[in-house]
Amino acid sequence: MSEPVADIPEVLRRFAELVTLVSERPTAAVEQRTLVKEVVDAAKRAEGSLTLGADGSLATAAGPAEFPLLAKRFKGYGIEELTITGRAAVADLLDLARMLAAEPSGADPAGAFAGRSAVLDRRAIRLQLRPREASPPSAPLPTAPARSSRRETPVRRSSGSMPAVPPPDAAPAARATPAAPAPLQPQHPDEPERLERAIAVPTPSHRGLAAAVQALADAEREASAALPAALDELVQQVDLAFRQGRHADLVEGMAAIVALEHQALERDSSDTRRQLFNHALKRLTVRPMMLRQLAVLRHQLDADATASERLQAILHRYGVYGADALAHEYISAPTAESRAACLAALKRLRRTHDSLLGLARSTSVLDVREAATILGELRDARSEEILVEILRHPEPRARRAAVAALGGFTSPSSLDAIALLLQDEIASVRLRAVAALGARGDPRAVAMLAPLLDQEPNTEVLFSAIGAVGAASTPEAVQLLIRVAQGEGAHPNRRSAAMRVLACTALVAIRTPTAMAAVQMLRDDRDGEVREASMRLVAQASRRSTSASQAVVAQP
Repeated sequence: MSEPVADIPEVLRRFAELVTLVSERPTAAVEQRTLVKEVVDAAKRAEGSLTLGADGSLATAAGPAEFPLLAKRFKGYGIEELTITGRAAVADLLDLARMLAAEPSGADPAGAFAGRSAVLDRRAIRLQLRPREASPPSAPLPTAPARSSRRETPVRRSSGSMPAVPPPDAAPAARATPAAPAPLQPQHPDEPERLERAIAVPTPSHRGLAAAVQALADAEREASAALPAALDELVQQVDLAFRQGRHADLVEGMAAIVALEHQALERDSSDTRRQLFNHALKRLTVRPMMLRQLAVLRHQLDADATASERLQAILHRYGVYGADALAHEYISAPTAESRAACLAALKRLRRTHDSLLGLARSTSVLDVREAATILGELRDARSEEILVEILRHPEPRARRAAVAALGGFTSPSSLDAIALLLQDEIASVRLRAVAALGARGDPRAVAMLAPLLDQEPNTEVLFSAIGAVGAASTPEAVQLLIRVAQGEGAHPNRRSAAMRVLACTALVAIRTPTAMAAVQMLRDDRDGEVREASMRLVAQASRRSTSASQAVVAQP
């Protein structure tokens, strides 16, 4: 190494240590979090850039940098330059470290890395990737907009595509696992948010706010040099309204800014004007609770048509951040009516699915579960795609949430996706998949559940599968249950009285002649528990039938 270590920016040395730590000790979560915070602190003091040379070595502006692991990863993933700025967030840096810690694999590791890294904040972490050769020319990879690191203004924490679910210790079925699909990309990654239609400029009742709105309207209409000062004054008035809890003035002031911005850009869409309004709106969301307060007001004022439309326009203008705020408010909303209002507002926002895709890739399991809950309520094709991606999440709680959400979908593809989780290594995930299939009552679910009746090692999952097969009530389901009730099949516990009695109970619930006859035949079984259950279940079914007949006769 020709240059002393001290000449290399501290942020780069710390980041190289972080990548090495994640590679060698992937489960050392506490140490990783501590070190990534040191990277952030170092970046705030001075940013740093690493460049990959033609000879495969890394260099900084000060000279060569001996980071063997990073040099190898840069070459394998096609990274030509990396710059970590003072705006880099903990979540994005940790995600990038995890990407670089992984050994390049697959037919196109550079392409896979480009897809995964597209969700990072490219303004804070600048990546220059090697141009890729392709037969048909393709559009450049999208980059994600800047993200705040504060929880109240939701963070885009992403690790890109998630690893496939590992095979179970005792696989319930010999089913081929399909190749992992390409990572989903945001639908509107870099498009600036504009109002879909003009809204009226409010006339606030507050004197200072009204004067600021009028001054901005005049400056915009006359295209005068006073426009920046007028914008600054209105931003201060809106900020004051927020700090004083004047919510009506807050809504009117922010609605005035977005309405006048739309009006100004319709007249003159120059970069100067666009940047002025963008800067003004960003200044307001420096306070992390500003957007969250707007999301709260969106459902609190849902009955007020004027206020709700203004709030909808403001949240739309803030793009992913507005959708993030509404998504988190949906989860914490106090009543069903509040959640319904938030959900209706989310359906109208253009960036809702981009927001939920980011939350689904978060390093926080809570964020992922929140995203799955909302996606399950939206129940559209894009939501299903994101939920299927969550099924490959390494955290079992995230997979369970995705399975539960997919249970409310009706498409054949969602049924197939749920069935894949019947092979999950975690019993609680398999249990949730079985419950979701049983709730669907789809005849196709019987064939998917059948292997579990012969091979499922977990008793709770096995018993749930028997009940789910019975819920289908098809002739195929009856034949499967008869085999279980008679103690046949390949399962090691096929002679278990509990297992056989449960199958009898499911058959009686189906109540077809074939099912009832099979249960009656077991009254002479060698197992005393099975004999007793057979007679009891048949008698109960007979009494219910008699009671139902008497009720019909008694009707006038």
